[in-house]
Amino acid sequence: MAKQVYTTGQILTAAQMTTLQANDYNQTVSAKTASYTLVAADAGTRITMSNAGATAITVNTAVFTAGDTLTITNIGAGVCTVTAGTATVSTSSTLALKQYDSGQLYFSSTGVAIFFASDAADSSSPLTTKGDLYTFTTTDARLAVGSDGETLVADSSTATGLRYTAGTVQANPILNSAAQIWQRGTSVTGSTTAFCADRWQAYRNTTGSTFSRQVTGDTTNLPNIQYAIRAQRNSGDTATNDLNITQNIETANSIPFAGKTVTVSFYARKGANFSSSTSSIFTQVFTGTGTDQNVYSGYTGQAVPNNTSATLTTTWQRFTTTFAIAATATEISILFGYNPVGTAGAADYFELTGVQMDIGSVALPFRTYAGTIQGELAACQRYYSTSIPTGYTVTDFPIMGTSGAGGQIFTANGTSDLFGSLQYPVAMRTTPTFTAYSGNNRTAGNARDMQTGSDIVFTPSPQTGNNRLLSYVTVGATATSGRPYGFQWTASAEL
Repeated sequence: MAKQVYTTGQILTAAQMTTLQANDYNQTVSAKTASYTLVAADAGTRITMSNAGATAITVNTAVFTAGDTLTITNIGAGVCTVTAGTATVSTSSTLALKQYDSGQLYFSSTGVAIFFASDAADSSSPLTTKGDLYTFTTTDARLAVGSDGETLVADSSTATGLRYTAGTVQANPILNSAAQIWQRGTSVTGSTTAFCADRWQAYRNTTGSTFSRQVTGDTTNLPNIQYAIRAQRNSGDTATNDLNITQNIETANSIPFAGKTVTVSFYARKGANFSSSTSSIFTQVFTGTGTDQNVYSGYTGQAVPNNTSATLTTTWQRFTTTFAIAATATEISILFGYNPVGTAGAADYFELTGVQMDIGSVALPFRTYAGTIQGELAACQRYYSTSIPTGYTVTDFPIMGTSGAGGQIFTANGTSDLFGSLQYPVAMRTTPTFTAYSGNNRTAGNARDMQTGSDIVFTPSPQTGNNRLLSYVTVGATATSGRPYGFQWTASAEL
C-alpha cells in the first residue's frame, strides 16, 4: 500500500487498520515490465521489474520527501539499473540489479537518495573448476586454471591482469643484454669479425664505422639501464653497406625455446643524423638445426622466423615482436641493423640496449641473464677471457713491469722452456683459442724479459680443455734460465 495521508481527528476504519497492519509485513507491490520513472505514490511500496531485456528505473527530484523509502526488485532476466534523473543517487555497491537482485532506495532529502543493494548474486563465487582463481575484471571473475606445468604471470593486457604461460619463465638467453660487459674495450672498428660488447658481434663489410659503449642517461623511458651499444657510421663516410649487431645463442640456451611462441623486446633510439631512409632498423631472428654455429658462417637448416622493422626517434622506445620458433630449432641468432644512405653526419647512428627474449606473446619486464653484474661477467667469460686490463685493447695496454699492469709471469727453465700455469676466471664453453701478447710491443707470440725489458718470441702450448685451472708450458723460447718472463693473453671460445 502506498503511503497514506490522514487529517487531524480522522477515525480509521477496521479495513484501513487491517491494510496498515498487512503493509508492515507485505509491501504493496507495483509490477512493471518496461522502464519506469518513480512517482510520489511509490513511497513505501515495492517496485518489481520483469523484462527479458535491460530496463531502467529513473529517480527525479522534488518527488519524495526526506525519510521516504521504497524497494526495487528485479525478477526479469534483463538487468534493471537504478538511474539518476534529476535527483542524485549514490551507492556503495551497485545500481545495476541482475535477475533476483533487490535493493532499498532511501531519500535523505527531496533530491538526494541512497540505494542499499542486497546483490546476492555478486557474493557468490564464480569458480567452477579445480585450480580456478578468484580474480577481478570490472566485477569478480574466474581465471581458469592453466595446463600442467604452466606458470602464472602478470599481464596488464588481459582482462584479469594475469595469464598462464607455457613452461616456466626462462632466463633471458641474450647475454650482456644491457651492454654492461666490454672486455675487449669500449670502442671497436666494425668489421666482419669484430666483437664489441661481450657476446655482441659487430659487422660491416667495409671501413668507416664504430661500435661503442654509451651511457643511456635516461631513467624515464628506460628501466634503469645504464649502458647501450652505439652502431655508428663515422662522420663523412659515404659507404652504404649496412651496419649490424648480432648475438649467436649457443645450442644449450636455444633448445628451451624450440617449438614455442616467443617475444623479442628491445630498447632503441637514433642519432640526430641517422641516415636510414625510413628512420628504422631491421630486426631479424635466424634459427638453425646445427650445433653452436655462427650465423655469419651459415646455419645448417637456416630459417628466418622473424624479419621486422622498428621506426626510431631520438627518444628511447621499447619495441616488441612475436613469432614462432620451429620445434626442430637447435640454435638461434638475433640481429639488428640498418641500411645507411648518403654521406654520414656527426650523429649517424642507432643505439640498442635491453634486448630480451620471452616465451609467450607478451614481453615481460626487462631482466638480464644473470641477477648480478658479477654473474653477467662470469657468463660472458665462458666465451671470452683476458688478462688485459679493462679499458685497454690487445694493441694498447700498459707495459708490464713499468706501469703496474697485470698479466702472466712464467719462469725460464733453461734457454728453451718457460714453465707456469694460468687460471681462467670460469670454465670456458670449449677449449679456447689462446693468444699471448708481449707487454712491450703488444704483438702476439712474444714474452717480455722482466729484468732486461726485451722481448723474446715464444710458442704458447696451452693444455687442451676448458677447465678453470689450465696447466701451461711454452717451448721454443730463447730465454735466460731462472728469469721471469711476462705476457698478456686472451682466450676465445666464441661461436
